[in-house]
Amino acid sequence: MNRARYRLQRALALFKSALVELWQSDAVSGRLQRLWQKIRHHPYLLAAMTYLTTNVPDWKTRYQESREFKDKVWYTGIFGIFLIMVLYFSIGEGPEIPTFRVKENEIHYKNGAPQLAFIRAEPVTETPLPVGSPIPARVSMDDTRTTLIHPSLSGRVVQQHAQLGDRVEAGDPLVTIDSPDYGTALTDWHKADADAKRKKAHYQRAKELLAGEAIARREYEVAEADSKIADAEAKRAYLRITNLVPYGQPAPDSERLTLRAPISGVVAKINVNPGREVRPDQMDPVVVISDLSHVWVVVDAPEQSAAGIVVGDTMLVSFDNLPGQTFKADVTRISPMLDPQMRRVQIRAEIDNPDMKLRPEMFGRAQLLDPNAATVIRIPISALITHGIYTTVFVEKEPGVFHRQRVDVAFQDHHWIWLKPDSDIKPGDKVVTVGALLLSSELSQNAK
Repeated sequence: MNRARYRLQRALALFKSALVELWQSDAVSGRLQRLWQKIRHHPYLLAAMTYLTTNVPDWKTRYQESREFKDKVWYTGIFGIFLIMVLYFSIGEGPEIPTFRVKENEIHYKNGAPQLAFIRAEPVTETPLPVGSPIPARVSMDDTRTTLIHPSLSGRVVQQHAQLGDRVEAGDPLVTIDSPDYGTALTDWHKADADAKRKKAHYQRAKELLAGEAIARREYEVAEADSKIADAEAKRAYLRITNLVPYGQPAPDSERLTLRAPISGVVAKINVNPGREVRPDQMDPVVVISDLSHVWVVVDAPEQSAAGIVVGDTMLVSFDNLPGQTFKADVTRISPMLDPQMRRVQIRAEIDNPDMKLRPEMFGRAQLLDPNAATVIRIPISALITHGIYTTVFVEKEPGVFHRQRVDVAFQDHHWIWLKPDSDIKPGDKVVTVGALLLSSELSQNAK
């Protein structure tokens, strides 16, 4: 008997925890509230509550002293819980109010229908019919608008003026390097400049003395030659300084060399930080600056696909992280050689990128377009529904009204479908791209 009572108590404890979780659930809170509203004024419940309220002390005493009464309380509790569960599941949500109506190939939703939250329609556009299947492509920096900056002398980085991703203009400081070699070059320039000035003054005096016949012409010619040699040496020393500082003015009294941006663009890479030693022979550039407003799209095309591509063709490029967006790129270069390992031909196309959406090393897909091909409607593949032997899409005629429309597919890839030119869908029509399967299911189940 004790073992049975223990099992019963454990079962009731588990049942109690389940009831607590059920009570806290939002899905059943409304039904439990309606259950309470139904039974709260029931006469039997009121009588039981009155009895317990007025006889609590006697009830507690009998429960503690009488084993038979204790068993009756347990059985009554179990029966009460069973009764509550029966009442709970017998109270439904009431008759469902239909939120839509179906008329032939059209479904009408009422305002605020919950299904509308799972449906999205987008306007369609026209594009030329592609020639073949998409080819893997990647975005690359335009080498003609990219510069790799290496230090011209060894030194230690003392200040970093630009960070990764910063927009810089030509001449802006990037990195300042403390370089003893630069100090030596400055000293040589100052010495050569001072020697050139001294010998130029000596040459001027020799010229005046020659005019007064105070010196021989030979001495004058020696002074003139020395002045020209000194000038040439001073210019050579200055040109060395300007080569070390190609953009901006050199600091005349400092060993610190500032590397400046040769072009306007974005800091695409930076491989230094304050305190790091740099050398002219290091492999990685200190800073890479590129004008990303114009980028390349590099395509490794199979031999069969590359055979029909010529310079000047247009490619349609799309990217996974930019869904629903496509970009047109013009083919500018085709490799004259075939990659012996991959058996592919590298094709380079160029594309404007004014809003910087395309980033170097992004992967995408490129499709070759025939300029003489017809311009047709292009729709995302998610909008396509197979209805029997027909291919259909849903067109939003007005808010909440969706019409099932048969379409004929001219070309299809993994992401898009191109319709035939005689399609009834026009540019600007809103086609359901999310929730088409839901519409098809409800239309099929409720069709008369």
